[in-house]
Amino acid sequence: MKKIAFIGALAAFGHLLAVALYPFSSRFLDFESVAIIGLMDANIMLIVGWLGFGLSATATRDIALSGDWKKIISSTQSARLTLSLVFMITGIVGLNVFDGNRYFWLALVVAPFLAANYDYLLYGLGRPVSASVVSFLRQSIPLIIFCLLLFLGVADSDYYMPLIIVFAVLSAYAVSVLVKSPFLYKLDPFFMKIYWASVSIGIAGLVLGMQRYGFINMLEEHLTSSEIVQLLVSLKCMLFVVACKRMLIQIFYTKLLDDQIAFKINIFCMASAIATIGTCWIFPDFLSSILFDSQDAADILRVMSLGVFSVLFFAVSDSKLLLIRKDRWMSISTVLTGLVFVSIIFSFRNELRLVDIVGLMVFFEFVLSFAYWVGLVYYKKTILKGGV
Repeated sequence: MKKIAFIGALAAFGHLLAVALYPFSSRFLDFESVAIIGLMDANIMLIVGWLGFGLSATATRDIALSGDWKKIISSTQSARLTLSLVFMITGIVGLNVFDGNRYFWLALVVAPFLAANYDYLLYGLGRPVSASVVSFLRQSIPLIIFCLLLFLGVADSDYYMPLIIVFAVLSAYAVSVLVKSPFLYKLDPFFMKIYWASVSIGIAGLVLGMQRYGFINMLEEHLTSSEIVQLLVSLKCMLFVVACKRMLIQIFYTKLLDDQIAFKINIFCMASAIATIGTCWIFPDFLSSILFDSQDAADILRVMSLGVFSVLFFAVSDSKLLLIRKDRWMSISTVLTGLVFVSIIFSFRNELRLVDIVGLMVFFEFVLSFAYWVGLVYYKKTILKGGV
């Protein structure tokens, strides 16, 4: 119990820092600079997801279910690092050829540093405490240093990405020391074969990344800097819930096939969602002044709070689909949901208000969670009947 409490406290503090970054930064920087930080952050998360392309999720599963983790991590990291070099070259070309989306191309350039990290191995090995500490080092320490530099008046938005890079590399080194494995793995000229093995879930991860943060690149020229910051805070709050759910599930990952444990996790998540919604609707002005530095954002806060329920609706469904190796349903659901969402955002980006965009985010998160749950119910009935 102490282990779970420590992991939960560390992860919660780290993700709260990520949410607090924007309102804190806005006290020392103008909205344009804060928006730049957010665009860097969103594109870094997007590229990390593309580098994973399903490999991180399937490798974590395979490591948890297999004894030969060294072979799995070697092939996975070799493929990730090789793809990251392709991304870097693409980013360099993009920066020099195209005018728009500068921070997307910049995130591609730094892809090799992001690919070096492999803390997902620790979760697969059943070492959640070590994994949470390394994750805190990678995600939260650079935020703490950046906020401290802002407070001292010696930093601006240009400091953000170098800090992220430095601590991504340090976290990769920490994992290599903890498990006594190489810091970097050799490149694999046949890396596409590794990615092809998880292509369905990889495409799903790519589309999911666009749905959860990549789409902001489509809105960069259609929202004001202050609106971009408010949208980023909304995204961070929802991703905070996603991260908390992921952390909880990773702690019990090897036990999720036990229906009683899965049921208890679902109940806990549902109760948390209802409590969050109630709090946001009872104290909207107070909370919006903290999160958005403006009481005028109360409507955005109310809509965003519904996203907590959307994310936590039968929270274990997606992980259980992976564990019973029903990746196809999960992939199809994710791709269809994400493509519809991104298409709507792109098609109506000139007409959509900020509250409409947040509402669409919340609605499509619920559609995604519901689709996962339907798939799990269907396959469980199929298995019980002796089907495949």
